[in-house]
Amino acid sequence: MFGPFAGAKDLRAVLVVLQKIFRFRTCTLNIRQDDPRRRFFRPCILYSIRQCTAPCAAKIEKPEYSRIIRDLIKFLRSKRSVVLRQLRKQMAEASGALEYEKAAMFRDRIRLIEALDRRGTPDENVQPEVFAADPTDALVQLRELLESSDPVRIIEGVDVANIAGAEAVGSLVKFIDGRPFRSGYRRFKIKTVRGIDDYAMIAEVVKRRYKYALRGEELWPDLILIDGGLGHLRAAELALKELNAPPVRIASIAKREEDIYLQEQTTPLKLGAHSPVRKLLQYVRDEAHRVAQHYHHILRSKKMLS
Repeated sequence: MFGPFAGAKDLRAVLVVLQKIFRFRTCTLNIRQDDPRRRFFRPCILYSIRQCTAPCAAKIEKPEYSRIIRDLIKFLRSKRSVVLRQLRKQMAEASGALEYEKAAMFRDRIRLIEALDRRGTPDENVQPEVFAADPTDALVQLRELLESSDPVRIIEGVDVANIAGAEAVGSLVKFIDGRPFRSGYRRFKIKTVRGIDDYAMIAEVVKRRYKYALRGEELWPDLILIDGGLGHLRAAELALKELNAPPVRIASIAKREEDIYLQEQTTPLKLGAHSPVRKLLQYVRDEAHRVAQHYHHILRSKKMLS
């Protein structure tokens, strides 16, 4: 119906941009317009990062959402110039009617569509090795590995860094749909642990991060990934138990052997070097490690200067 596209990978890359432009939903929730409980439903994080209009929570009326989908279909079937002309007309009409929020929405769509032409191609603009593998397959396999009935969309990675217990810090990184969401990154200066005790530091970071989720101020991730081995995973489990947290999936990935530990298992998984799941978890782990190390070096430098 739409196209042509060179392959599934190209199509997925385009859909990521189109979702930012048109903010259509990608979930499979059964939404009923006559359900009064919708207004009390809490939408997923895609609404918070402005990549979905959240019809699931009645954040947008059905006629307006239908118009978005018609615009998306028109974009896929038409030349960009036609769509841009229509969007500029809609923006002018909204501005003339003093509907400035709607006008701003059309303005943002226009800018994102125009930016599509400036994206470049891997062959012409960048070295191919800077591209991470498409995480779609990894997320599907990870869901099967965790035996999860729901998609694994939000992964949070936790790590700590210190030298002989000094200037100890922790980090938390957030990945959405297999890609870094840097606005969700957090740094922690360890406050309650003295000396070298990585397990206790992991526990402190977990407690400080997820107390906000318990209050309903943050979303729970689909998976918490700890940098470390079985002992680090158990420390995170115990910390969540002490918080009386709801069931949350936890895993850990150890360096060197790259063993992956899951809850209720003492024997690690040994995935192949080319496994999409292993590569994704390594990506999350390495990013958490990078953020922790960077913050640790900042604090060390400040201490040396003072």
